[in-house]
Amino acid sequence: MQRSETQLVAYVENNTVQALGVPLESRKAVIYGKPIPKGSICVQVSQTSRPSITVPIILGNEDENSFLQTNMFFALPI
Repeated sequence: MQRSETQLVAYVENNTVQALGVPLESRKAVIYGKPIPKGSICVQVSQTSRPSITVPIILGNEDENSFLQTNMFFALPI
């Protein structure tokens, strides 16, 4: 496990923490078969502030990955 994978990061939108998660810098190339965009990082979400938080970057199946969910991987802006 890399050092950054032991830290939490927050996804903040409109000055409100929407989600917390663990950054997985070891996953640099793809999530769900789609490339992680430059300026983004793979994060395994561990907590959300509420249900139905729209994902800022949708990778994979749009029907399954449009909202942040705990214990799933998402590309979030750095």
